[in-house]
Amino acid sequence: MRVMVTQPIFLGWMGHFGQIDSADLFLFLDDAQLERTSRKDSPWQTANKIKGANGPIWLRVPTVRVKGQKINETRINYETDWVKKHLESLRQSYSKVRYSGEALEIVGAHLNSKPEILADLTCNLTTDIARALGIKTEIRRTSELGIGGVKTDRLRAILREVGATEYIANPGSKAYMGENPDLGCKVTWFDYIHPEYPQIHGDFMAYMSVVDLMMNTGNALEIIRKGVPCTLTDTRSELVLASSSQNFQATTMAAWRRPSRWSLRPSDAAPMP
Repeated sequence: MRVMVTQPIFLGWMGHFGQIDSADLFLFLDDAQLERTSRKDSPWQTANKIKGANGPIWLRVPTVRVKGQKINETRINYETDWVKKHLESLRQSYSKVRYSGEALEIVGAHLNSKPEILADLTCNLTTDIARALGIKTEIRRTSELGIGGVKTDRLRAILREVGATEYIANPGSKAYMGENPDLGCKVTWFDYIHPEYPQIHGDFMAYMSVVDLMMNTGNALEIIRKGVPCTLTDTRSELVLASSSQNFQATTMAAWRRPSRWSLRPSDAAPMP
């Protein structure tokens, strides 16, 4: 069984849903510690971007910060009416596109329900978006498993508990796992290559929230799958980096190697800690 484990993020980018689609079992690491983040670092647990007429717009979920709290312990702050502001930004930014209805309905339903806990918003919203895209992967939370430990030791125990035969790994996880982690199963690095798609408001911008893709196109899952790495077999002694087909890579990589002030890439933003 192919398993992916990563922290829940808010309105994730298309590569995040490529990860979910590539797994047989996707686990939200909802009992990881909430990160202290900023716009320049890795804000994806509580924020993401959509494309407005004048460039990217950040949609952020205010939280009540307590030192050392976990994602599934973090309370959302509703002192300001940020829900109304976010939904208005979505309506204005995508008022002239053809496919905005379903995505707006899903996001609006979750934001307007005003869940108390951050993990309940991000996990449930992500799951409903995945289902709307047509992704059938089983989705659960690591908090349901009751497995302790830290970093690689905990990940190994989680994979053993769920019966994983292959682990889909975020490239960002190499910082603590190394190139050849011993997880008791095969490891495939998920090196997503961002596809281009028709997009409103001028030149294409990568790494927007998946709602940008959903609102601009009628075949979002098909486009997501274009960037998913080919499945390659690997072992502990001979780890193979997953990569997309050479033809697709050649036509897309050149476009995304150009430096950009909007190139903050969320693919490695929330690896298993």
